[in-house]
Amino acid sequence: MDILKVLRAVEEVEGKLGSLYASYCEWFKSDPEAAALFNRLSREESAHRNAVRFQITMAGQNRKDFKDLEVDLEAIRGLATLIDQARNAKVPPTLEEAVKLALQFENEEAAKHYRSTLIKASNPNLTSLMKSFKSLGSADGFHLRSLEEFAKKRGFLAPGTEVPINP
Repeated sequence: MDILKVLRAVEEVEGKLGSLYASYCEWFKSDPEAAALFNRLSREESAHRNAVRFQITMAGQNRKDFKDLEVDLEAIRGLATLIDQARNAKVPPTLEEAVKLALQFENEEAAKHYRSTLIKASNPNLTSLMKSFKSLGSADGFHLRSLEEFAKKRGFLAPGTEVPINP
């Protein structure tokens, strides 16, 4: 799989997730703590999208330096579809449902897979690109921890409970 196809799919996921979190910020504006959490997540996903756009530029300028990737592009696109479904729900979710969905999206295996695959496939000579991939993964880990702390504080997850499998 061509790296640019994968990066474009990743860019789409980051953008859609930022948009979803912006919606959650608006939906839960009567809860300042929840609104602040989703506002921060939305801004950070927008920054991730911009970082992926930079990666697209870097990869496009150095295409010969990248070998084809073994990435399940459909899994990445499937994640984008799930985010769209959440964003376009006819009835806004409860705060608990929104937090649990966000936890699932941040913990999605497709996201972990594409980042680790891209890091491994990146040319070691392109250190800025590799650092950018690692930074995105670290940011998602921070998002997951922030959401877990918020969920536990609100009683959506019991202390010591892992991320929910189903919202």
